Amino acid sequence: MALKTAMALAAGILLAGCAARYTPTPLAANFPTTKQAKLQAAYHWGVISDNIEKNVAAELKKNPPRPVYINESKDPTPFQRALATQLTTSLVNDGHVVSRSPAGSLKVDLDVQAVTFSANRPQYRYHGERAILGAGVWLLSEIEAPALAYAAAGAGAWDAYDWFNAQFAPGATPKTEIIVTVSVSDQYRYLARSTSAYYVADTDRVLYGIVDPKPEEPKLTRTFQVRGDM
Repeated sequence: MALKTAMALAAGILLAGCAARYTPTPLAANFPTTKQAKLQAAYHWGVISDNIEKNVAAELKKNPPRPVYINESKDPTPFQRALATQLTTSLVNDGHVVSRSPAGSLKVDLDVQAVTFSANRPQYRYHGERAILGAGVWLLSEIEAPALAYAAAGAGAWDAYDWFNAQFAPGATPKTEIIVTVSVSDQYRYLARSTSAYYVADTDRVLYGIVDPKPEEPKLTRTFQVRGDM
């Protein structure tokens, strides 16, 4: 028993010695694992529009009812145009009065910020590989047993491996993301506000207002050789 205690104490001392007590800057650390939806179809635009409308409507109920006016951009991207249209539909279907003019109405502003991060960002999924045990039976290695049991019970006849990974978008983590902010205000204050972030497919960047510059064409050069008089 004394030997085990001494070994544990020594291991603790070694581990404590690995961490620097003082650093000139904060140590870079990962955030806890989260999920962020990836927009890949116009239907997804409607889904996030409905979600935004529910958040905004919940805040508007805290104030006396007033008509709202969607303040659309003068030169909207395809996504901004669809968002304004679908948000109008969601508000009308939810019983709100949507005015066609700003007079006497609360203003609804839509802001979409498209950002580009570095390419080839890693995509972390479940850690484990599948191995066939028999016809229709798969083993997921290095997956916790309780999680596998719940998956097997819920998936039924589905391939458990595919069930685990179907929730993840294929391919690498996109370098393109958008931040969508919807604000409802009068001339004095904000009455409701909703901000959310999403991944978008890098091949769909133009739909969100990102136009990549064309690669420069190679310049043609000529080389002349000058010889002296013989």
